Amino acid sequence: MRSRSEIANGDFKAALELSLKRAGLLCEPAGAPRFRARATLLGIAPPGSGFDTTVKLQVRYEVTDLRSGERVLDEVIASQYTAAVSDALMPEERLQIATEGAARESIASFIAKARAIR
Repeated sequence: MRSRSEIANGDFKAALELSLKRAGLLCEPAGAPRFRARATLLGIAPPGSGFDTTVKLQVRYEVTDLRSGERVLDEVIASQYTAAVSDALMPEERLQIATEGAARESIASFIAKARAIR
C-alpha cells in the first residue's frame, strides 16, 4: 500500500492530461499534434512532523516541437503545498491534501510555461 505522500504515475498523468485539456493545450485524437510533452516525477519530499503539513514535489517537464524535433522546454519545476490543521484534523488527510496540492501547483506552473511557447 502506498503512502498518501506518494503519487502514482498514472494518477499524475491523468491529472496532467485533464489540466492540459481544460487549458485548451491538448490535441484531440483526430488532430495532428505540434508538440509532445513529457513529465517525469523526480522526487517527492514528505513532511516532517508538525501541525501543518508541507509536501515538496519536483517534476521535469519536456516539450518537443514535432515539426522541427527541437526541444522547446526542458525544465524541472519544484512546487510545494501546505495543508493546515484547519484543512483536516487527521494527519493522513493533511498529507494527501498537501500532496495533491503540490501536484496541482506543479501542473499549473507547467501550463503557464507551455502557453508561452504556444
